[in-house]
Amino acid sequence: MGKTKINNLRKRLLIVPGADAKYADQLYQLIADIEHMDGLGCGWEEGSVNVEGKATVFWYQNPIVAVHYILGHRPFKEHLSYAPVRQMDASSECIYAEMLTADWWWKTQAP
Repeated sequence: MGKTKINNLRKRLLIVPGADAKYADQLYQLIADIEHMDGLGCGWEEGSVNVEGKATVFWYQNPIVAVHYILGHRPFKEHLSYAPVRQMDASSECIYAEMLTADWWWKTQAP
């Protein structure tokens, strides 16, 4: 998404009017970073939704491609979990700290 489309968002009041230049520069940089992620390369799609009788345009990227990118991105490897884990405290009580420690995950995924 180029600066022209971002400026159009501003004109449509989808980006807060009066936002300082630093905010706009950060937005441009965020979009540039997303567009240049190795392996993502799916481009921006334009969609429209009816909000209170007015067509509102929005831009998005294919979520399947984005999730595939995130799951395959090596720096994230150590932060992803694919199986449930049991965590116990000193008195053998279950510790529920993250989704992977929940009973639901065990019921859903474990045999």
